Amino acid sequence: MAKRRYNKKKYEGPLPVTLSSTVYGPLPEVYPHNPLSWAYFAYKYLVLLTKPVPQGCIDNIVVNCEHTDAGAVFTVNDLSEMTRLWDHGCYGKGIFSRSDPTWYSRTTRRLHLNHSSSEPAELSNEDITRFRREERSRFKAERTREQQLKTKRRHTPLSTEEKQELQEVESVLLAFRRSNRLKVQKEQSQPILWGDMRDEDQLNVDKETMELVNIEALQLQPVELFFLKYGLDVVDVISSQDASALSTREVFFACCGTRTPIPSTSFIVQYVVYHYYRSLGWSVRSGIKFGCDFILYKRGPQFSHAEHAVLVIPADGQHEKSWVELQTLSRVIGSVRKTLVLNYVEMPSVADFTAVLHPDQSDETLFTTLLRLYRVNEVVYRRWVPNKTRD
Repeated sequence: MAKRRYNKKKYEGPLPVTLSSTVYGPLPEVYPHNPLSWAYFAYKYLVLLTKPVPQGCIDNIVVNCEHTDAGAVFTVNDLSEMTRLWDHGCYGKGIFSRSDPTWYSRTTRRLHLNHSSSEPAELSNEDITRFRREERSRFKAERTREQQLKTKRRHTPLSTEEKQELQEVESVLLAFRRSNRLKVQKEQSQPILWGDMRDEDQLNVDKETMELVNIEALQLQPVELFFLKYGLDVVDVISSQDASALSTREVFFACCGTRTPIPSTSFIVQYVVYHYYRSLGWSVRSGIKFGCDFILYKRGPQFSHAEHAVLVIPADGQHEKSWVELQTLSRVIGSVRKTLVLNYVEMPSVADFTAVLHPDQSDETLFTTLLRLYRVNEVVYRRWVPNKTRD
């Protein structure tokens, strides 16, 4: 319960924006039968209009755009901005981490460089996995010893020391089985000396201040970046070639990988589906781990596992999936207790698409009109298993 309350407070914002209700407090409730509540509501509302918009006082997140042969790569290097994007919507992935950017905290803990902090650092996903594996190894060692003693007892009587050892092992195993909490062993608080560090660690630590230099970046998918740029306008994209800020149209072309996109361009089709689910309140993450395009969380990976896996299929007759492909993917998705959702995206004609991409239109009008030309049709696909569907 404590962990759940902590996550609910830390990840309370589904989007990296600051609302007026968060800074100035929510508006009071209105009771239809009470005229004073209407007057108080009007007063608070007018006072709120005189105050500055909180989001306008916050600087946009800086995203670096590096052009490569494989396409544009979008990264965020500032640690506070990386944390802001992950804590408010779970955007991006740490290049040295499993999901959220935890390399800095993990390395700081491993080198014991946070010895001056009075509060223990939060465990990362990688740390939790490591502690669980260590705990599982200790459990298996105790279980093996128990089996050895019981096997020996069947053939020859055990000595007094062995009987006592067997009782201790059984009590330890019983405590393991009853405990549903991860036991974390306390580590030493003294920092590692410079001479005891590995060569690669010395490259990332300032020798004079003994502070760790953050080398991890948060990499954003093109669909995530364009949603943050066009949908929310909370990022500034800087080109690595000339350090200039890219407009929304230039970001769009960089995500497409070409300045002459077509209606079936992979990025556009995927972004239509991504924007669709984000607008419905889902937390959308990459589904490459499960062989699909996206996976959907109710709030984020911090709270629960993903419920749905999304496969994007352009409805142009040229990207149809065979039954073998669908059955293969459905088998994988079903093994991890997720529901496969097929998204057939209807696309406009080339003439309508080209007419919208007119250089005289503003970016906001252009992309709003462009998205309205697409339509998403959802089909829930489930495997038919005879043993589970008997009459």
